[in-house]
Amino acid sequence: MFKMHLLYPSTAAMVLAACAAGAAAEEPFLNQAVARGISYTVGINAQQLGAGIAFVDLDGDLDADLIVSGSQTGLVAVYENDGTGHFINRTAGSGIASSTTISSVTPGDFDGDGDEDLHISRANGDTDRLYRNDGDFTFTDVSAAAGIDFAGVSMGSNWGDYNGDGWLDLYVCTRTGENNNWEENRLFHNNGDGTFTDVAVAVGAQATGDPTLLASFLDYDSDGDADLYLGTDKGSGPSFTNRMLRNDGGVFTDVTALTGTEANVDCMGIAYGDIDHNGYPDLFVTNIQAGHVLLMANGDGTFSDQSAAAGVELFEIGWSCSFFDYNNDTWEDLYIAHMNATNVLLKNEGLFPLVDVSAAMGVGESGTTYISATADIDLDGDLDLAVATAFAPLRLYINQEGDNRDWVRLKVNGTGPNVHAIGAQVRVTSQGLEQFREVRAGTNYKSDNERVVHVGLGDSPLNIEAIEIRWPDSTHRRTLRGYQKNRTWTAWHPTRLGDPNGDGMIDAAEVQQAIDIMITRAGAHIEPGEEIFDMNGDCYVDTNDILRMGIVYSTPLGSKTLGPNPILP
Repeated sequence: MFKMHLLYPSTAAMVLAACAAGAAAEEPFLNQAVARGISYTVGINAQQLGAGIAFVDLDGDLDADLIVSGSQTGLVAVYENDGTGHFINRTAGSGIASSTTISSVTPGDFDGDGDEDLHISRANGDTDRLYRNDGDFTFTDVSAAAGIDFAGVSMGSNWGDYNGDGWLDLYVCTRTGENNNWEENRLFHNNGDGTFTDVAVAVGAQATGDPTLLASFLDYDSDGDADLYLGTDKGSGPSFTNRMLRNDGGVFTDVTALTGTEANVDCMGIAYGDIDHNGYPDLFVTNIQAGHVLLMANGDGTFSDQSAAAGVELFEIGWSCSFFDYNNDTWEDLYIAHMNATNVLLKNEGLFPLVDVSAAMGVGESGTTYISATADIDLDGDLDLAVATAFAPLRLYINQEGDNRDWVRLKVNGTGPNVHAIGAQVRVTSQGLEQFREVRAGTNYKSDNERVVHVGLGDSPLNIEAIEIRWPDSTHRRTLRGYQKNRTWTAWHPTRLGDPNGDGMIDAAEVQQAIDIMITRAGAHIEPGEEIFDMNGDCYVDTNDILRMGIVYSTPLGSKTLGPNPILP
């Protein structure tokens, strides 16, 4: 059962954690873009305020490939990760058209076929594009057929299943009222047949007249549906505020004032995560020189501004931002990209204020940076960082912290067309400390971080106490116990357990596969790739799992009847 903690960790516990985290010296990030096959120079992108990048597994091999836009020529580069964190340029023949007005790049599996498609928004009245992933790093433009090829001044976009039908829907921000643009935000409902219908007005998601720059689908109240947080530009006046739209059964209610999430800012970035381990996710938003804002969740559906106490105001023009635990010490840190100023990495040691470690960690470059994204590109157990600064080659900062502290990574699989479980929530408990993550699509300003859930464990015991997964419909949950650290595990939806070929049946061949694993492991824990046969989530495949598979055994004809006897080894 999901636990929602009402109390913050004790000061003593936080100090102990901070001291333990500081015991090992930290190594700086190294810019290895060229050495790892990335050669891409970013333009200024001033008209659309930055052009997106995305870490996304395009070929389903569990490593992060890379899409980059924003060059002076409009080239969209496609890079394949070879599994070691080195990249192969697959741009030629990708089918993605060049464009100098690209604004955001947001992966999402709109057709539910298991591979990640791409939504690319464009500014200056150019039509947005939806590219279907056809495999082998090739794409087909299906924008017109899908009905999302509207021409406006599109900014950020993100995917989420707002009505719980399993199909990913698309929210597009238009920055209404800026540069003589009067197009309103769109919420494109996925019809499940490759087409979309704009329902923003009908479901209360349009934010009429607001210059929305970016948005995030996020389940802030942990009730299993996708709420919507809108980052509104021009609010420092304060002419506008950000908006929190609570999802009430597929329609949205504006609860901004009720939740305390107004944030009168020129919002240009949203970070989301539980940075104090109280069980409730917090919000950080970037601003102009009036100061960035940190909204800490109180545990009752409301938020409190703790920007000054946390030392995050900084009074620079901020854009992209991310919570990520760069040093795997269990505390999510904060990266902020700035315009005409130094980018900042703030270390979270469990106590406010956060500590500026930008220079020490080698990521404090100056210039105008709109865009950044994170992923563990080399699969060494720490999160790396891509940074797109104007008139500079893309930086690919490789994290050196993977061997210093422990970690676990989790690929959450969904069911039906929501193959990648967008909207799922994960809570990892180790040494009595619970950490929260949510699987989202469109997690950074106009960009996307890697979809795999990454959790730093500090100096952890051999096994993790519990990994709790709640799928987005809230009715399906699993608890995994005893899973080993320093692994990338797959969390299978309960309806897929024991069924690796995904045909909806457990047949004799699949039972035999489980038996073979049980014999091979001989009482030892399973390894990644074998999780689908762990029916009861104890990190073993044993007779209990075989028995459970036998209970739902299906005949070769496909009927879901029980076999004459439970199938045992």
